[in-house]
Amino acid sequence: MKRALVSVVTFVAVMGTPALVRDASASPVDTVPLYSWTGCYGGVHVGGGGSENSSASIIDLEGLGGGNNVGVLGGGQVGCNYQLNRFVIGVEGEFWGSSLSSQSNFTESSAPPINFNSSSRNPWDAAVSARAGLAFDNALVYGKLGVSFGRFEDSFSETDVGTTAMLSGSANYTGVLIGVGFEYALTARWSAKFEFDYINFGTVAVPFTCTGTCTGIGSLTTISTPESEEIAKIGVNYKFW
Repeated sequence: MKRALVSVVTFVAVMGTPALVRDASASPVDTVPLYSWTGCYGGVHVGGGGSENSSASIIDLEGLGGGNNVGVLGGGQVGCNYQLNRFVIGVEGEFWGSSLSSQSNFTESSAPPINFNSSSRNPWDAAVSARAGLAFDNALVYGKLGVSFGRFEDSFSETDVGTTAMLSGSANYTGVLIGVGFEYALTARWSAKFEFDYINFGTVAVPFTCTGTCTGIGSLTTISTPESEEIAKIGVNYKFW
């Protein structure tokens, strides 16, 4: 009886050993690795926003008041990330064209009446920023801080008894960009993001030139104009390394 029991125990142990070995070896293979944000990427984005109408400074000279530039934008970005545990740091460069613009018209009740027209546009912006955030597997919450560059073009005209004077000026601005965003990895290569940025360009002394009958406003050859932007955008990135 004892010999038979020992034989049964030995048989069960021998038959069960391969299964235990298979389970032990299969465990690491079946473990799903966490997503890594380390790598370089490129992508595109679209969005919209608004900026302060720099030509408001000109309009205020006539007591007209100012407005805001609004429009849509689209562009691309490239960058690289490095992940250490949950902390992700990186650098990103981006460029976008925009239709941010505004136009104001006003007629002064005088004898004779004087017509005023003001327009402003922001055709493009660019930025180089540092990013830092926390990763939760496929999700990344981040903030960014960088230097931004923007182009602004303004004009102002005054029509009085058939004569017109027009001021026009443009300048490239440099400012500070502060942003927050959320990015989610859809696959090992593709991710989608949402981002909100605030850009403060400060105040720049813009040179203006006058055409037409420039006896009045033509004396305003340099005007200090402030600029700032608030933009929201969505985009996709492809991690190529």
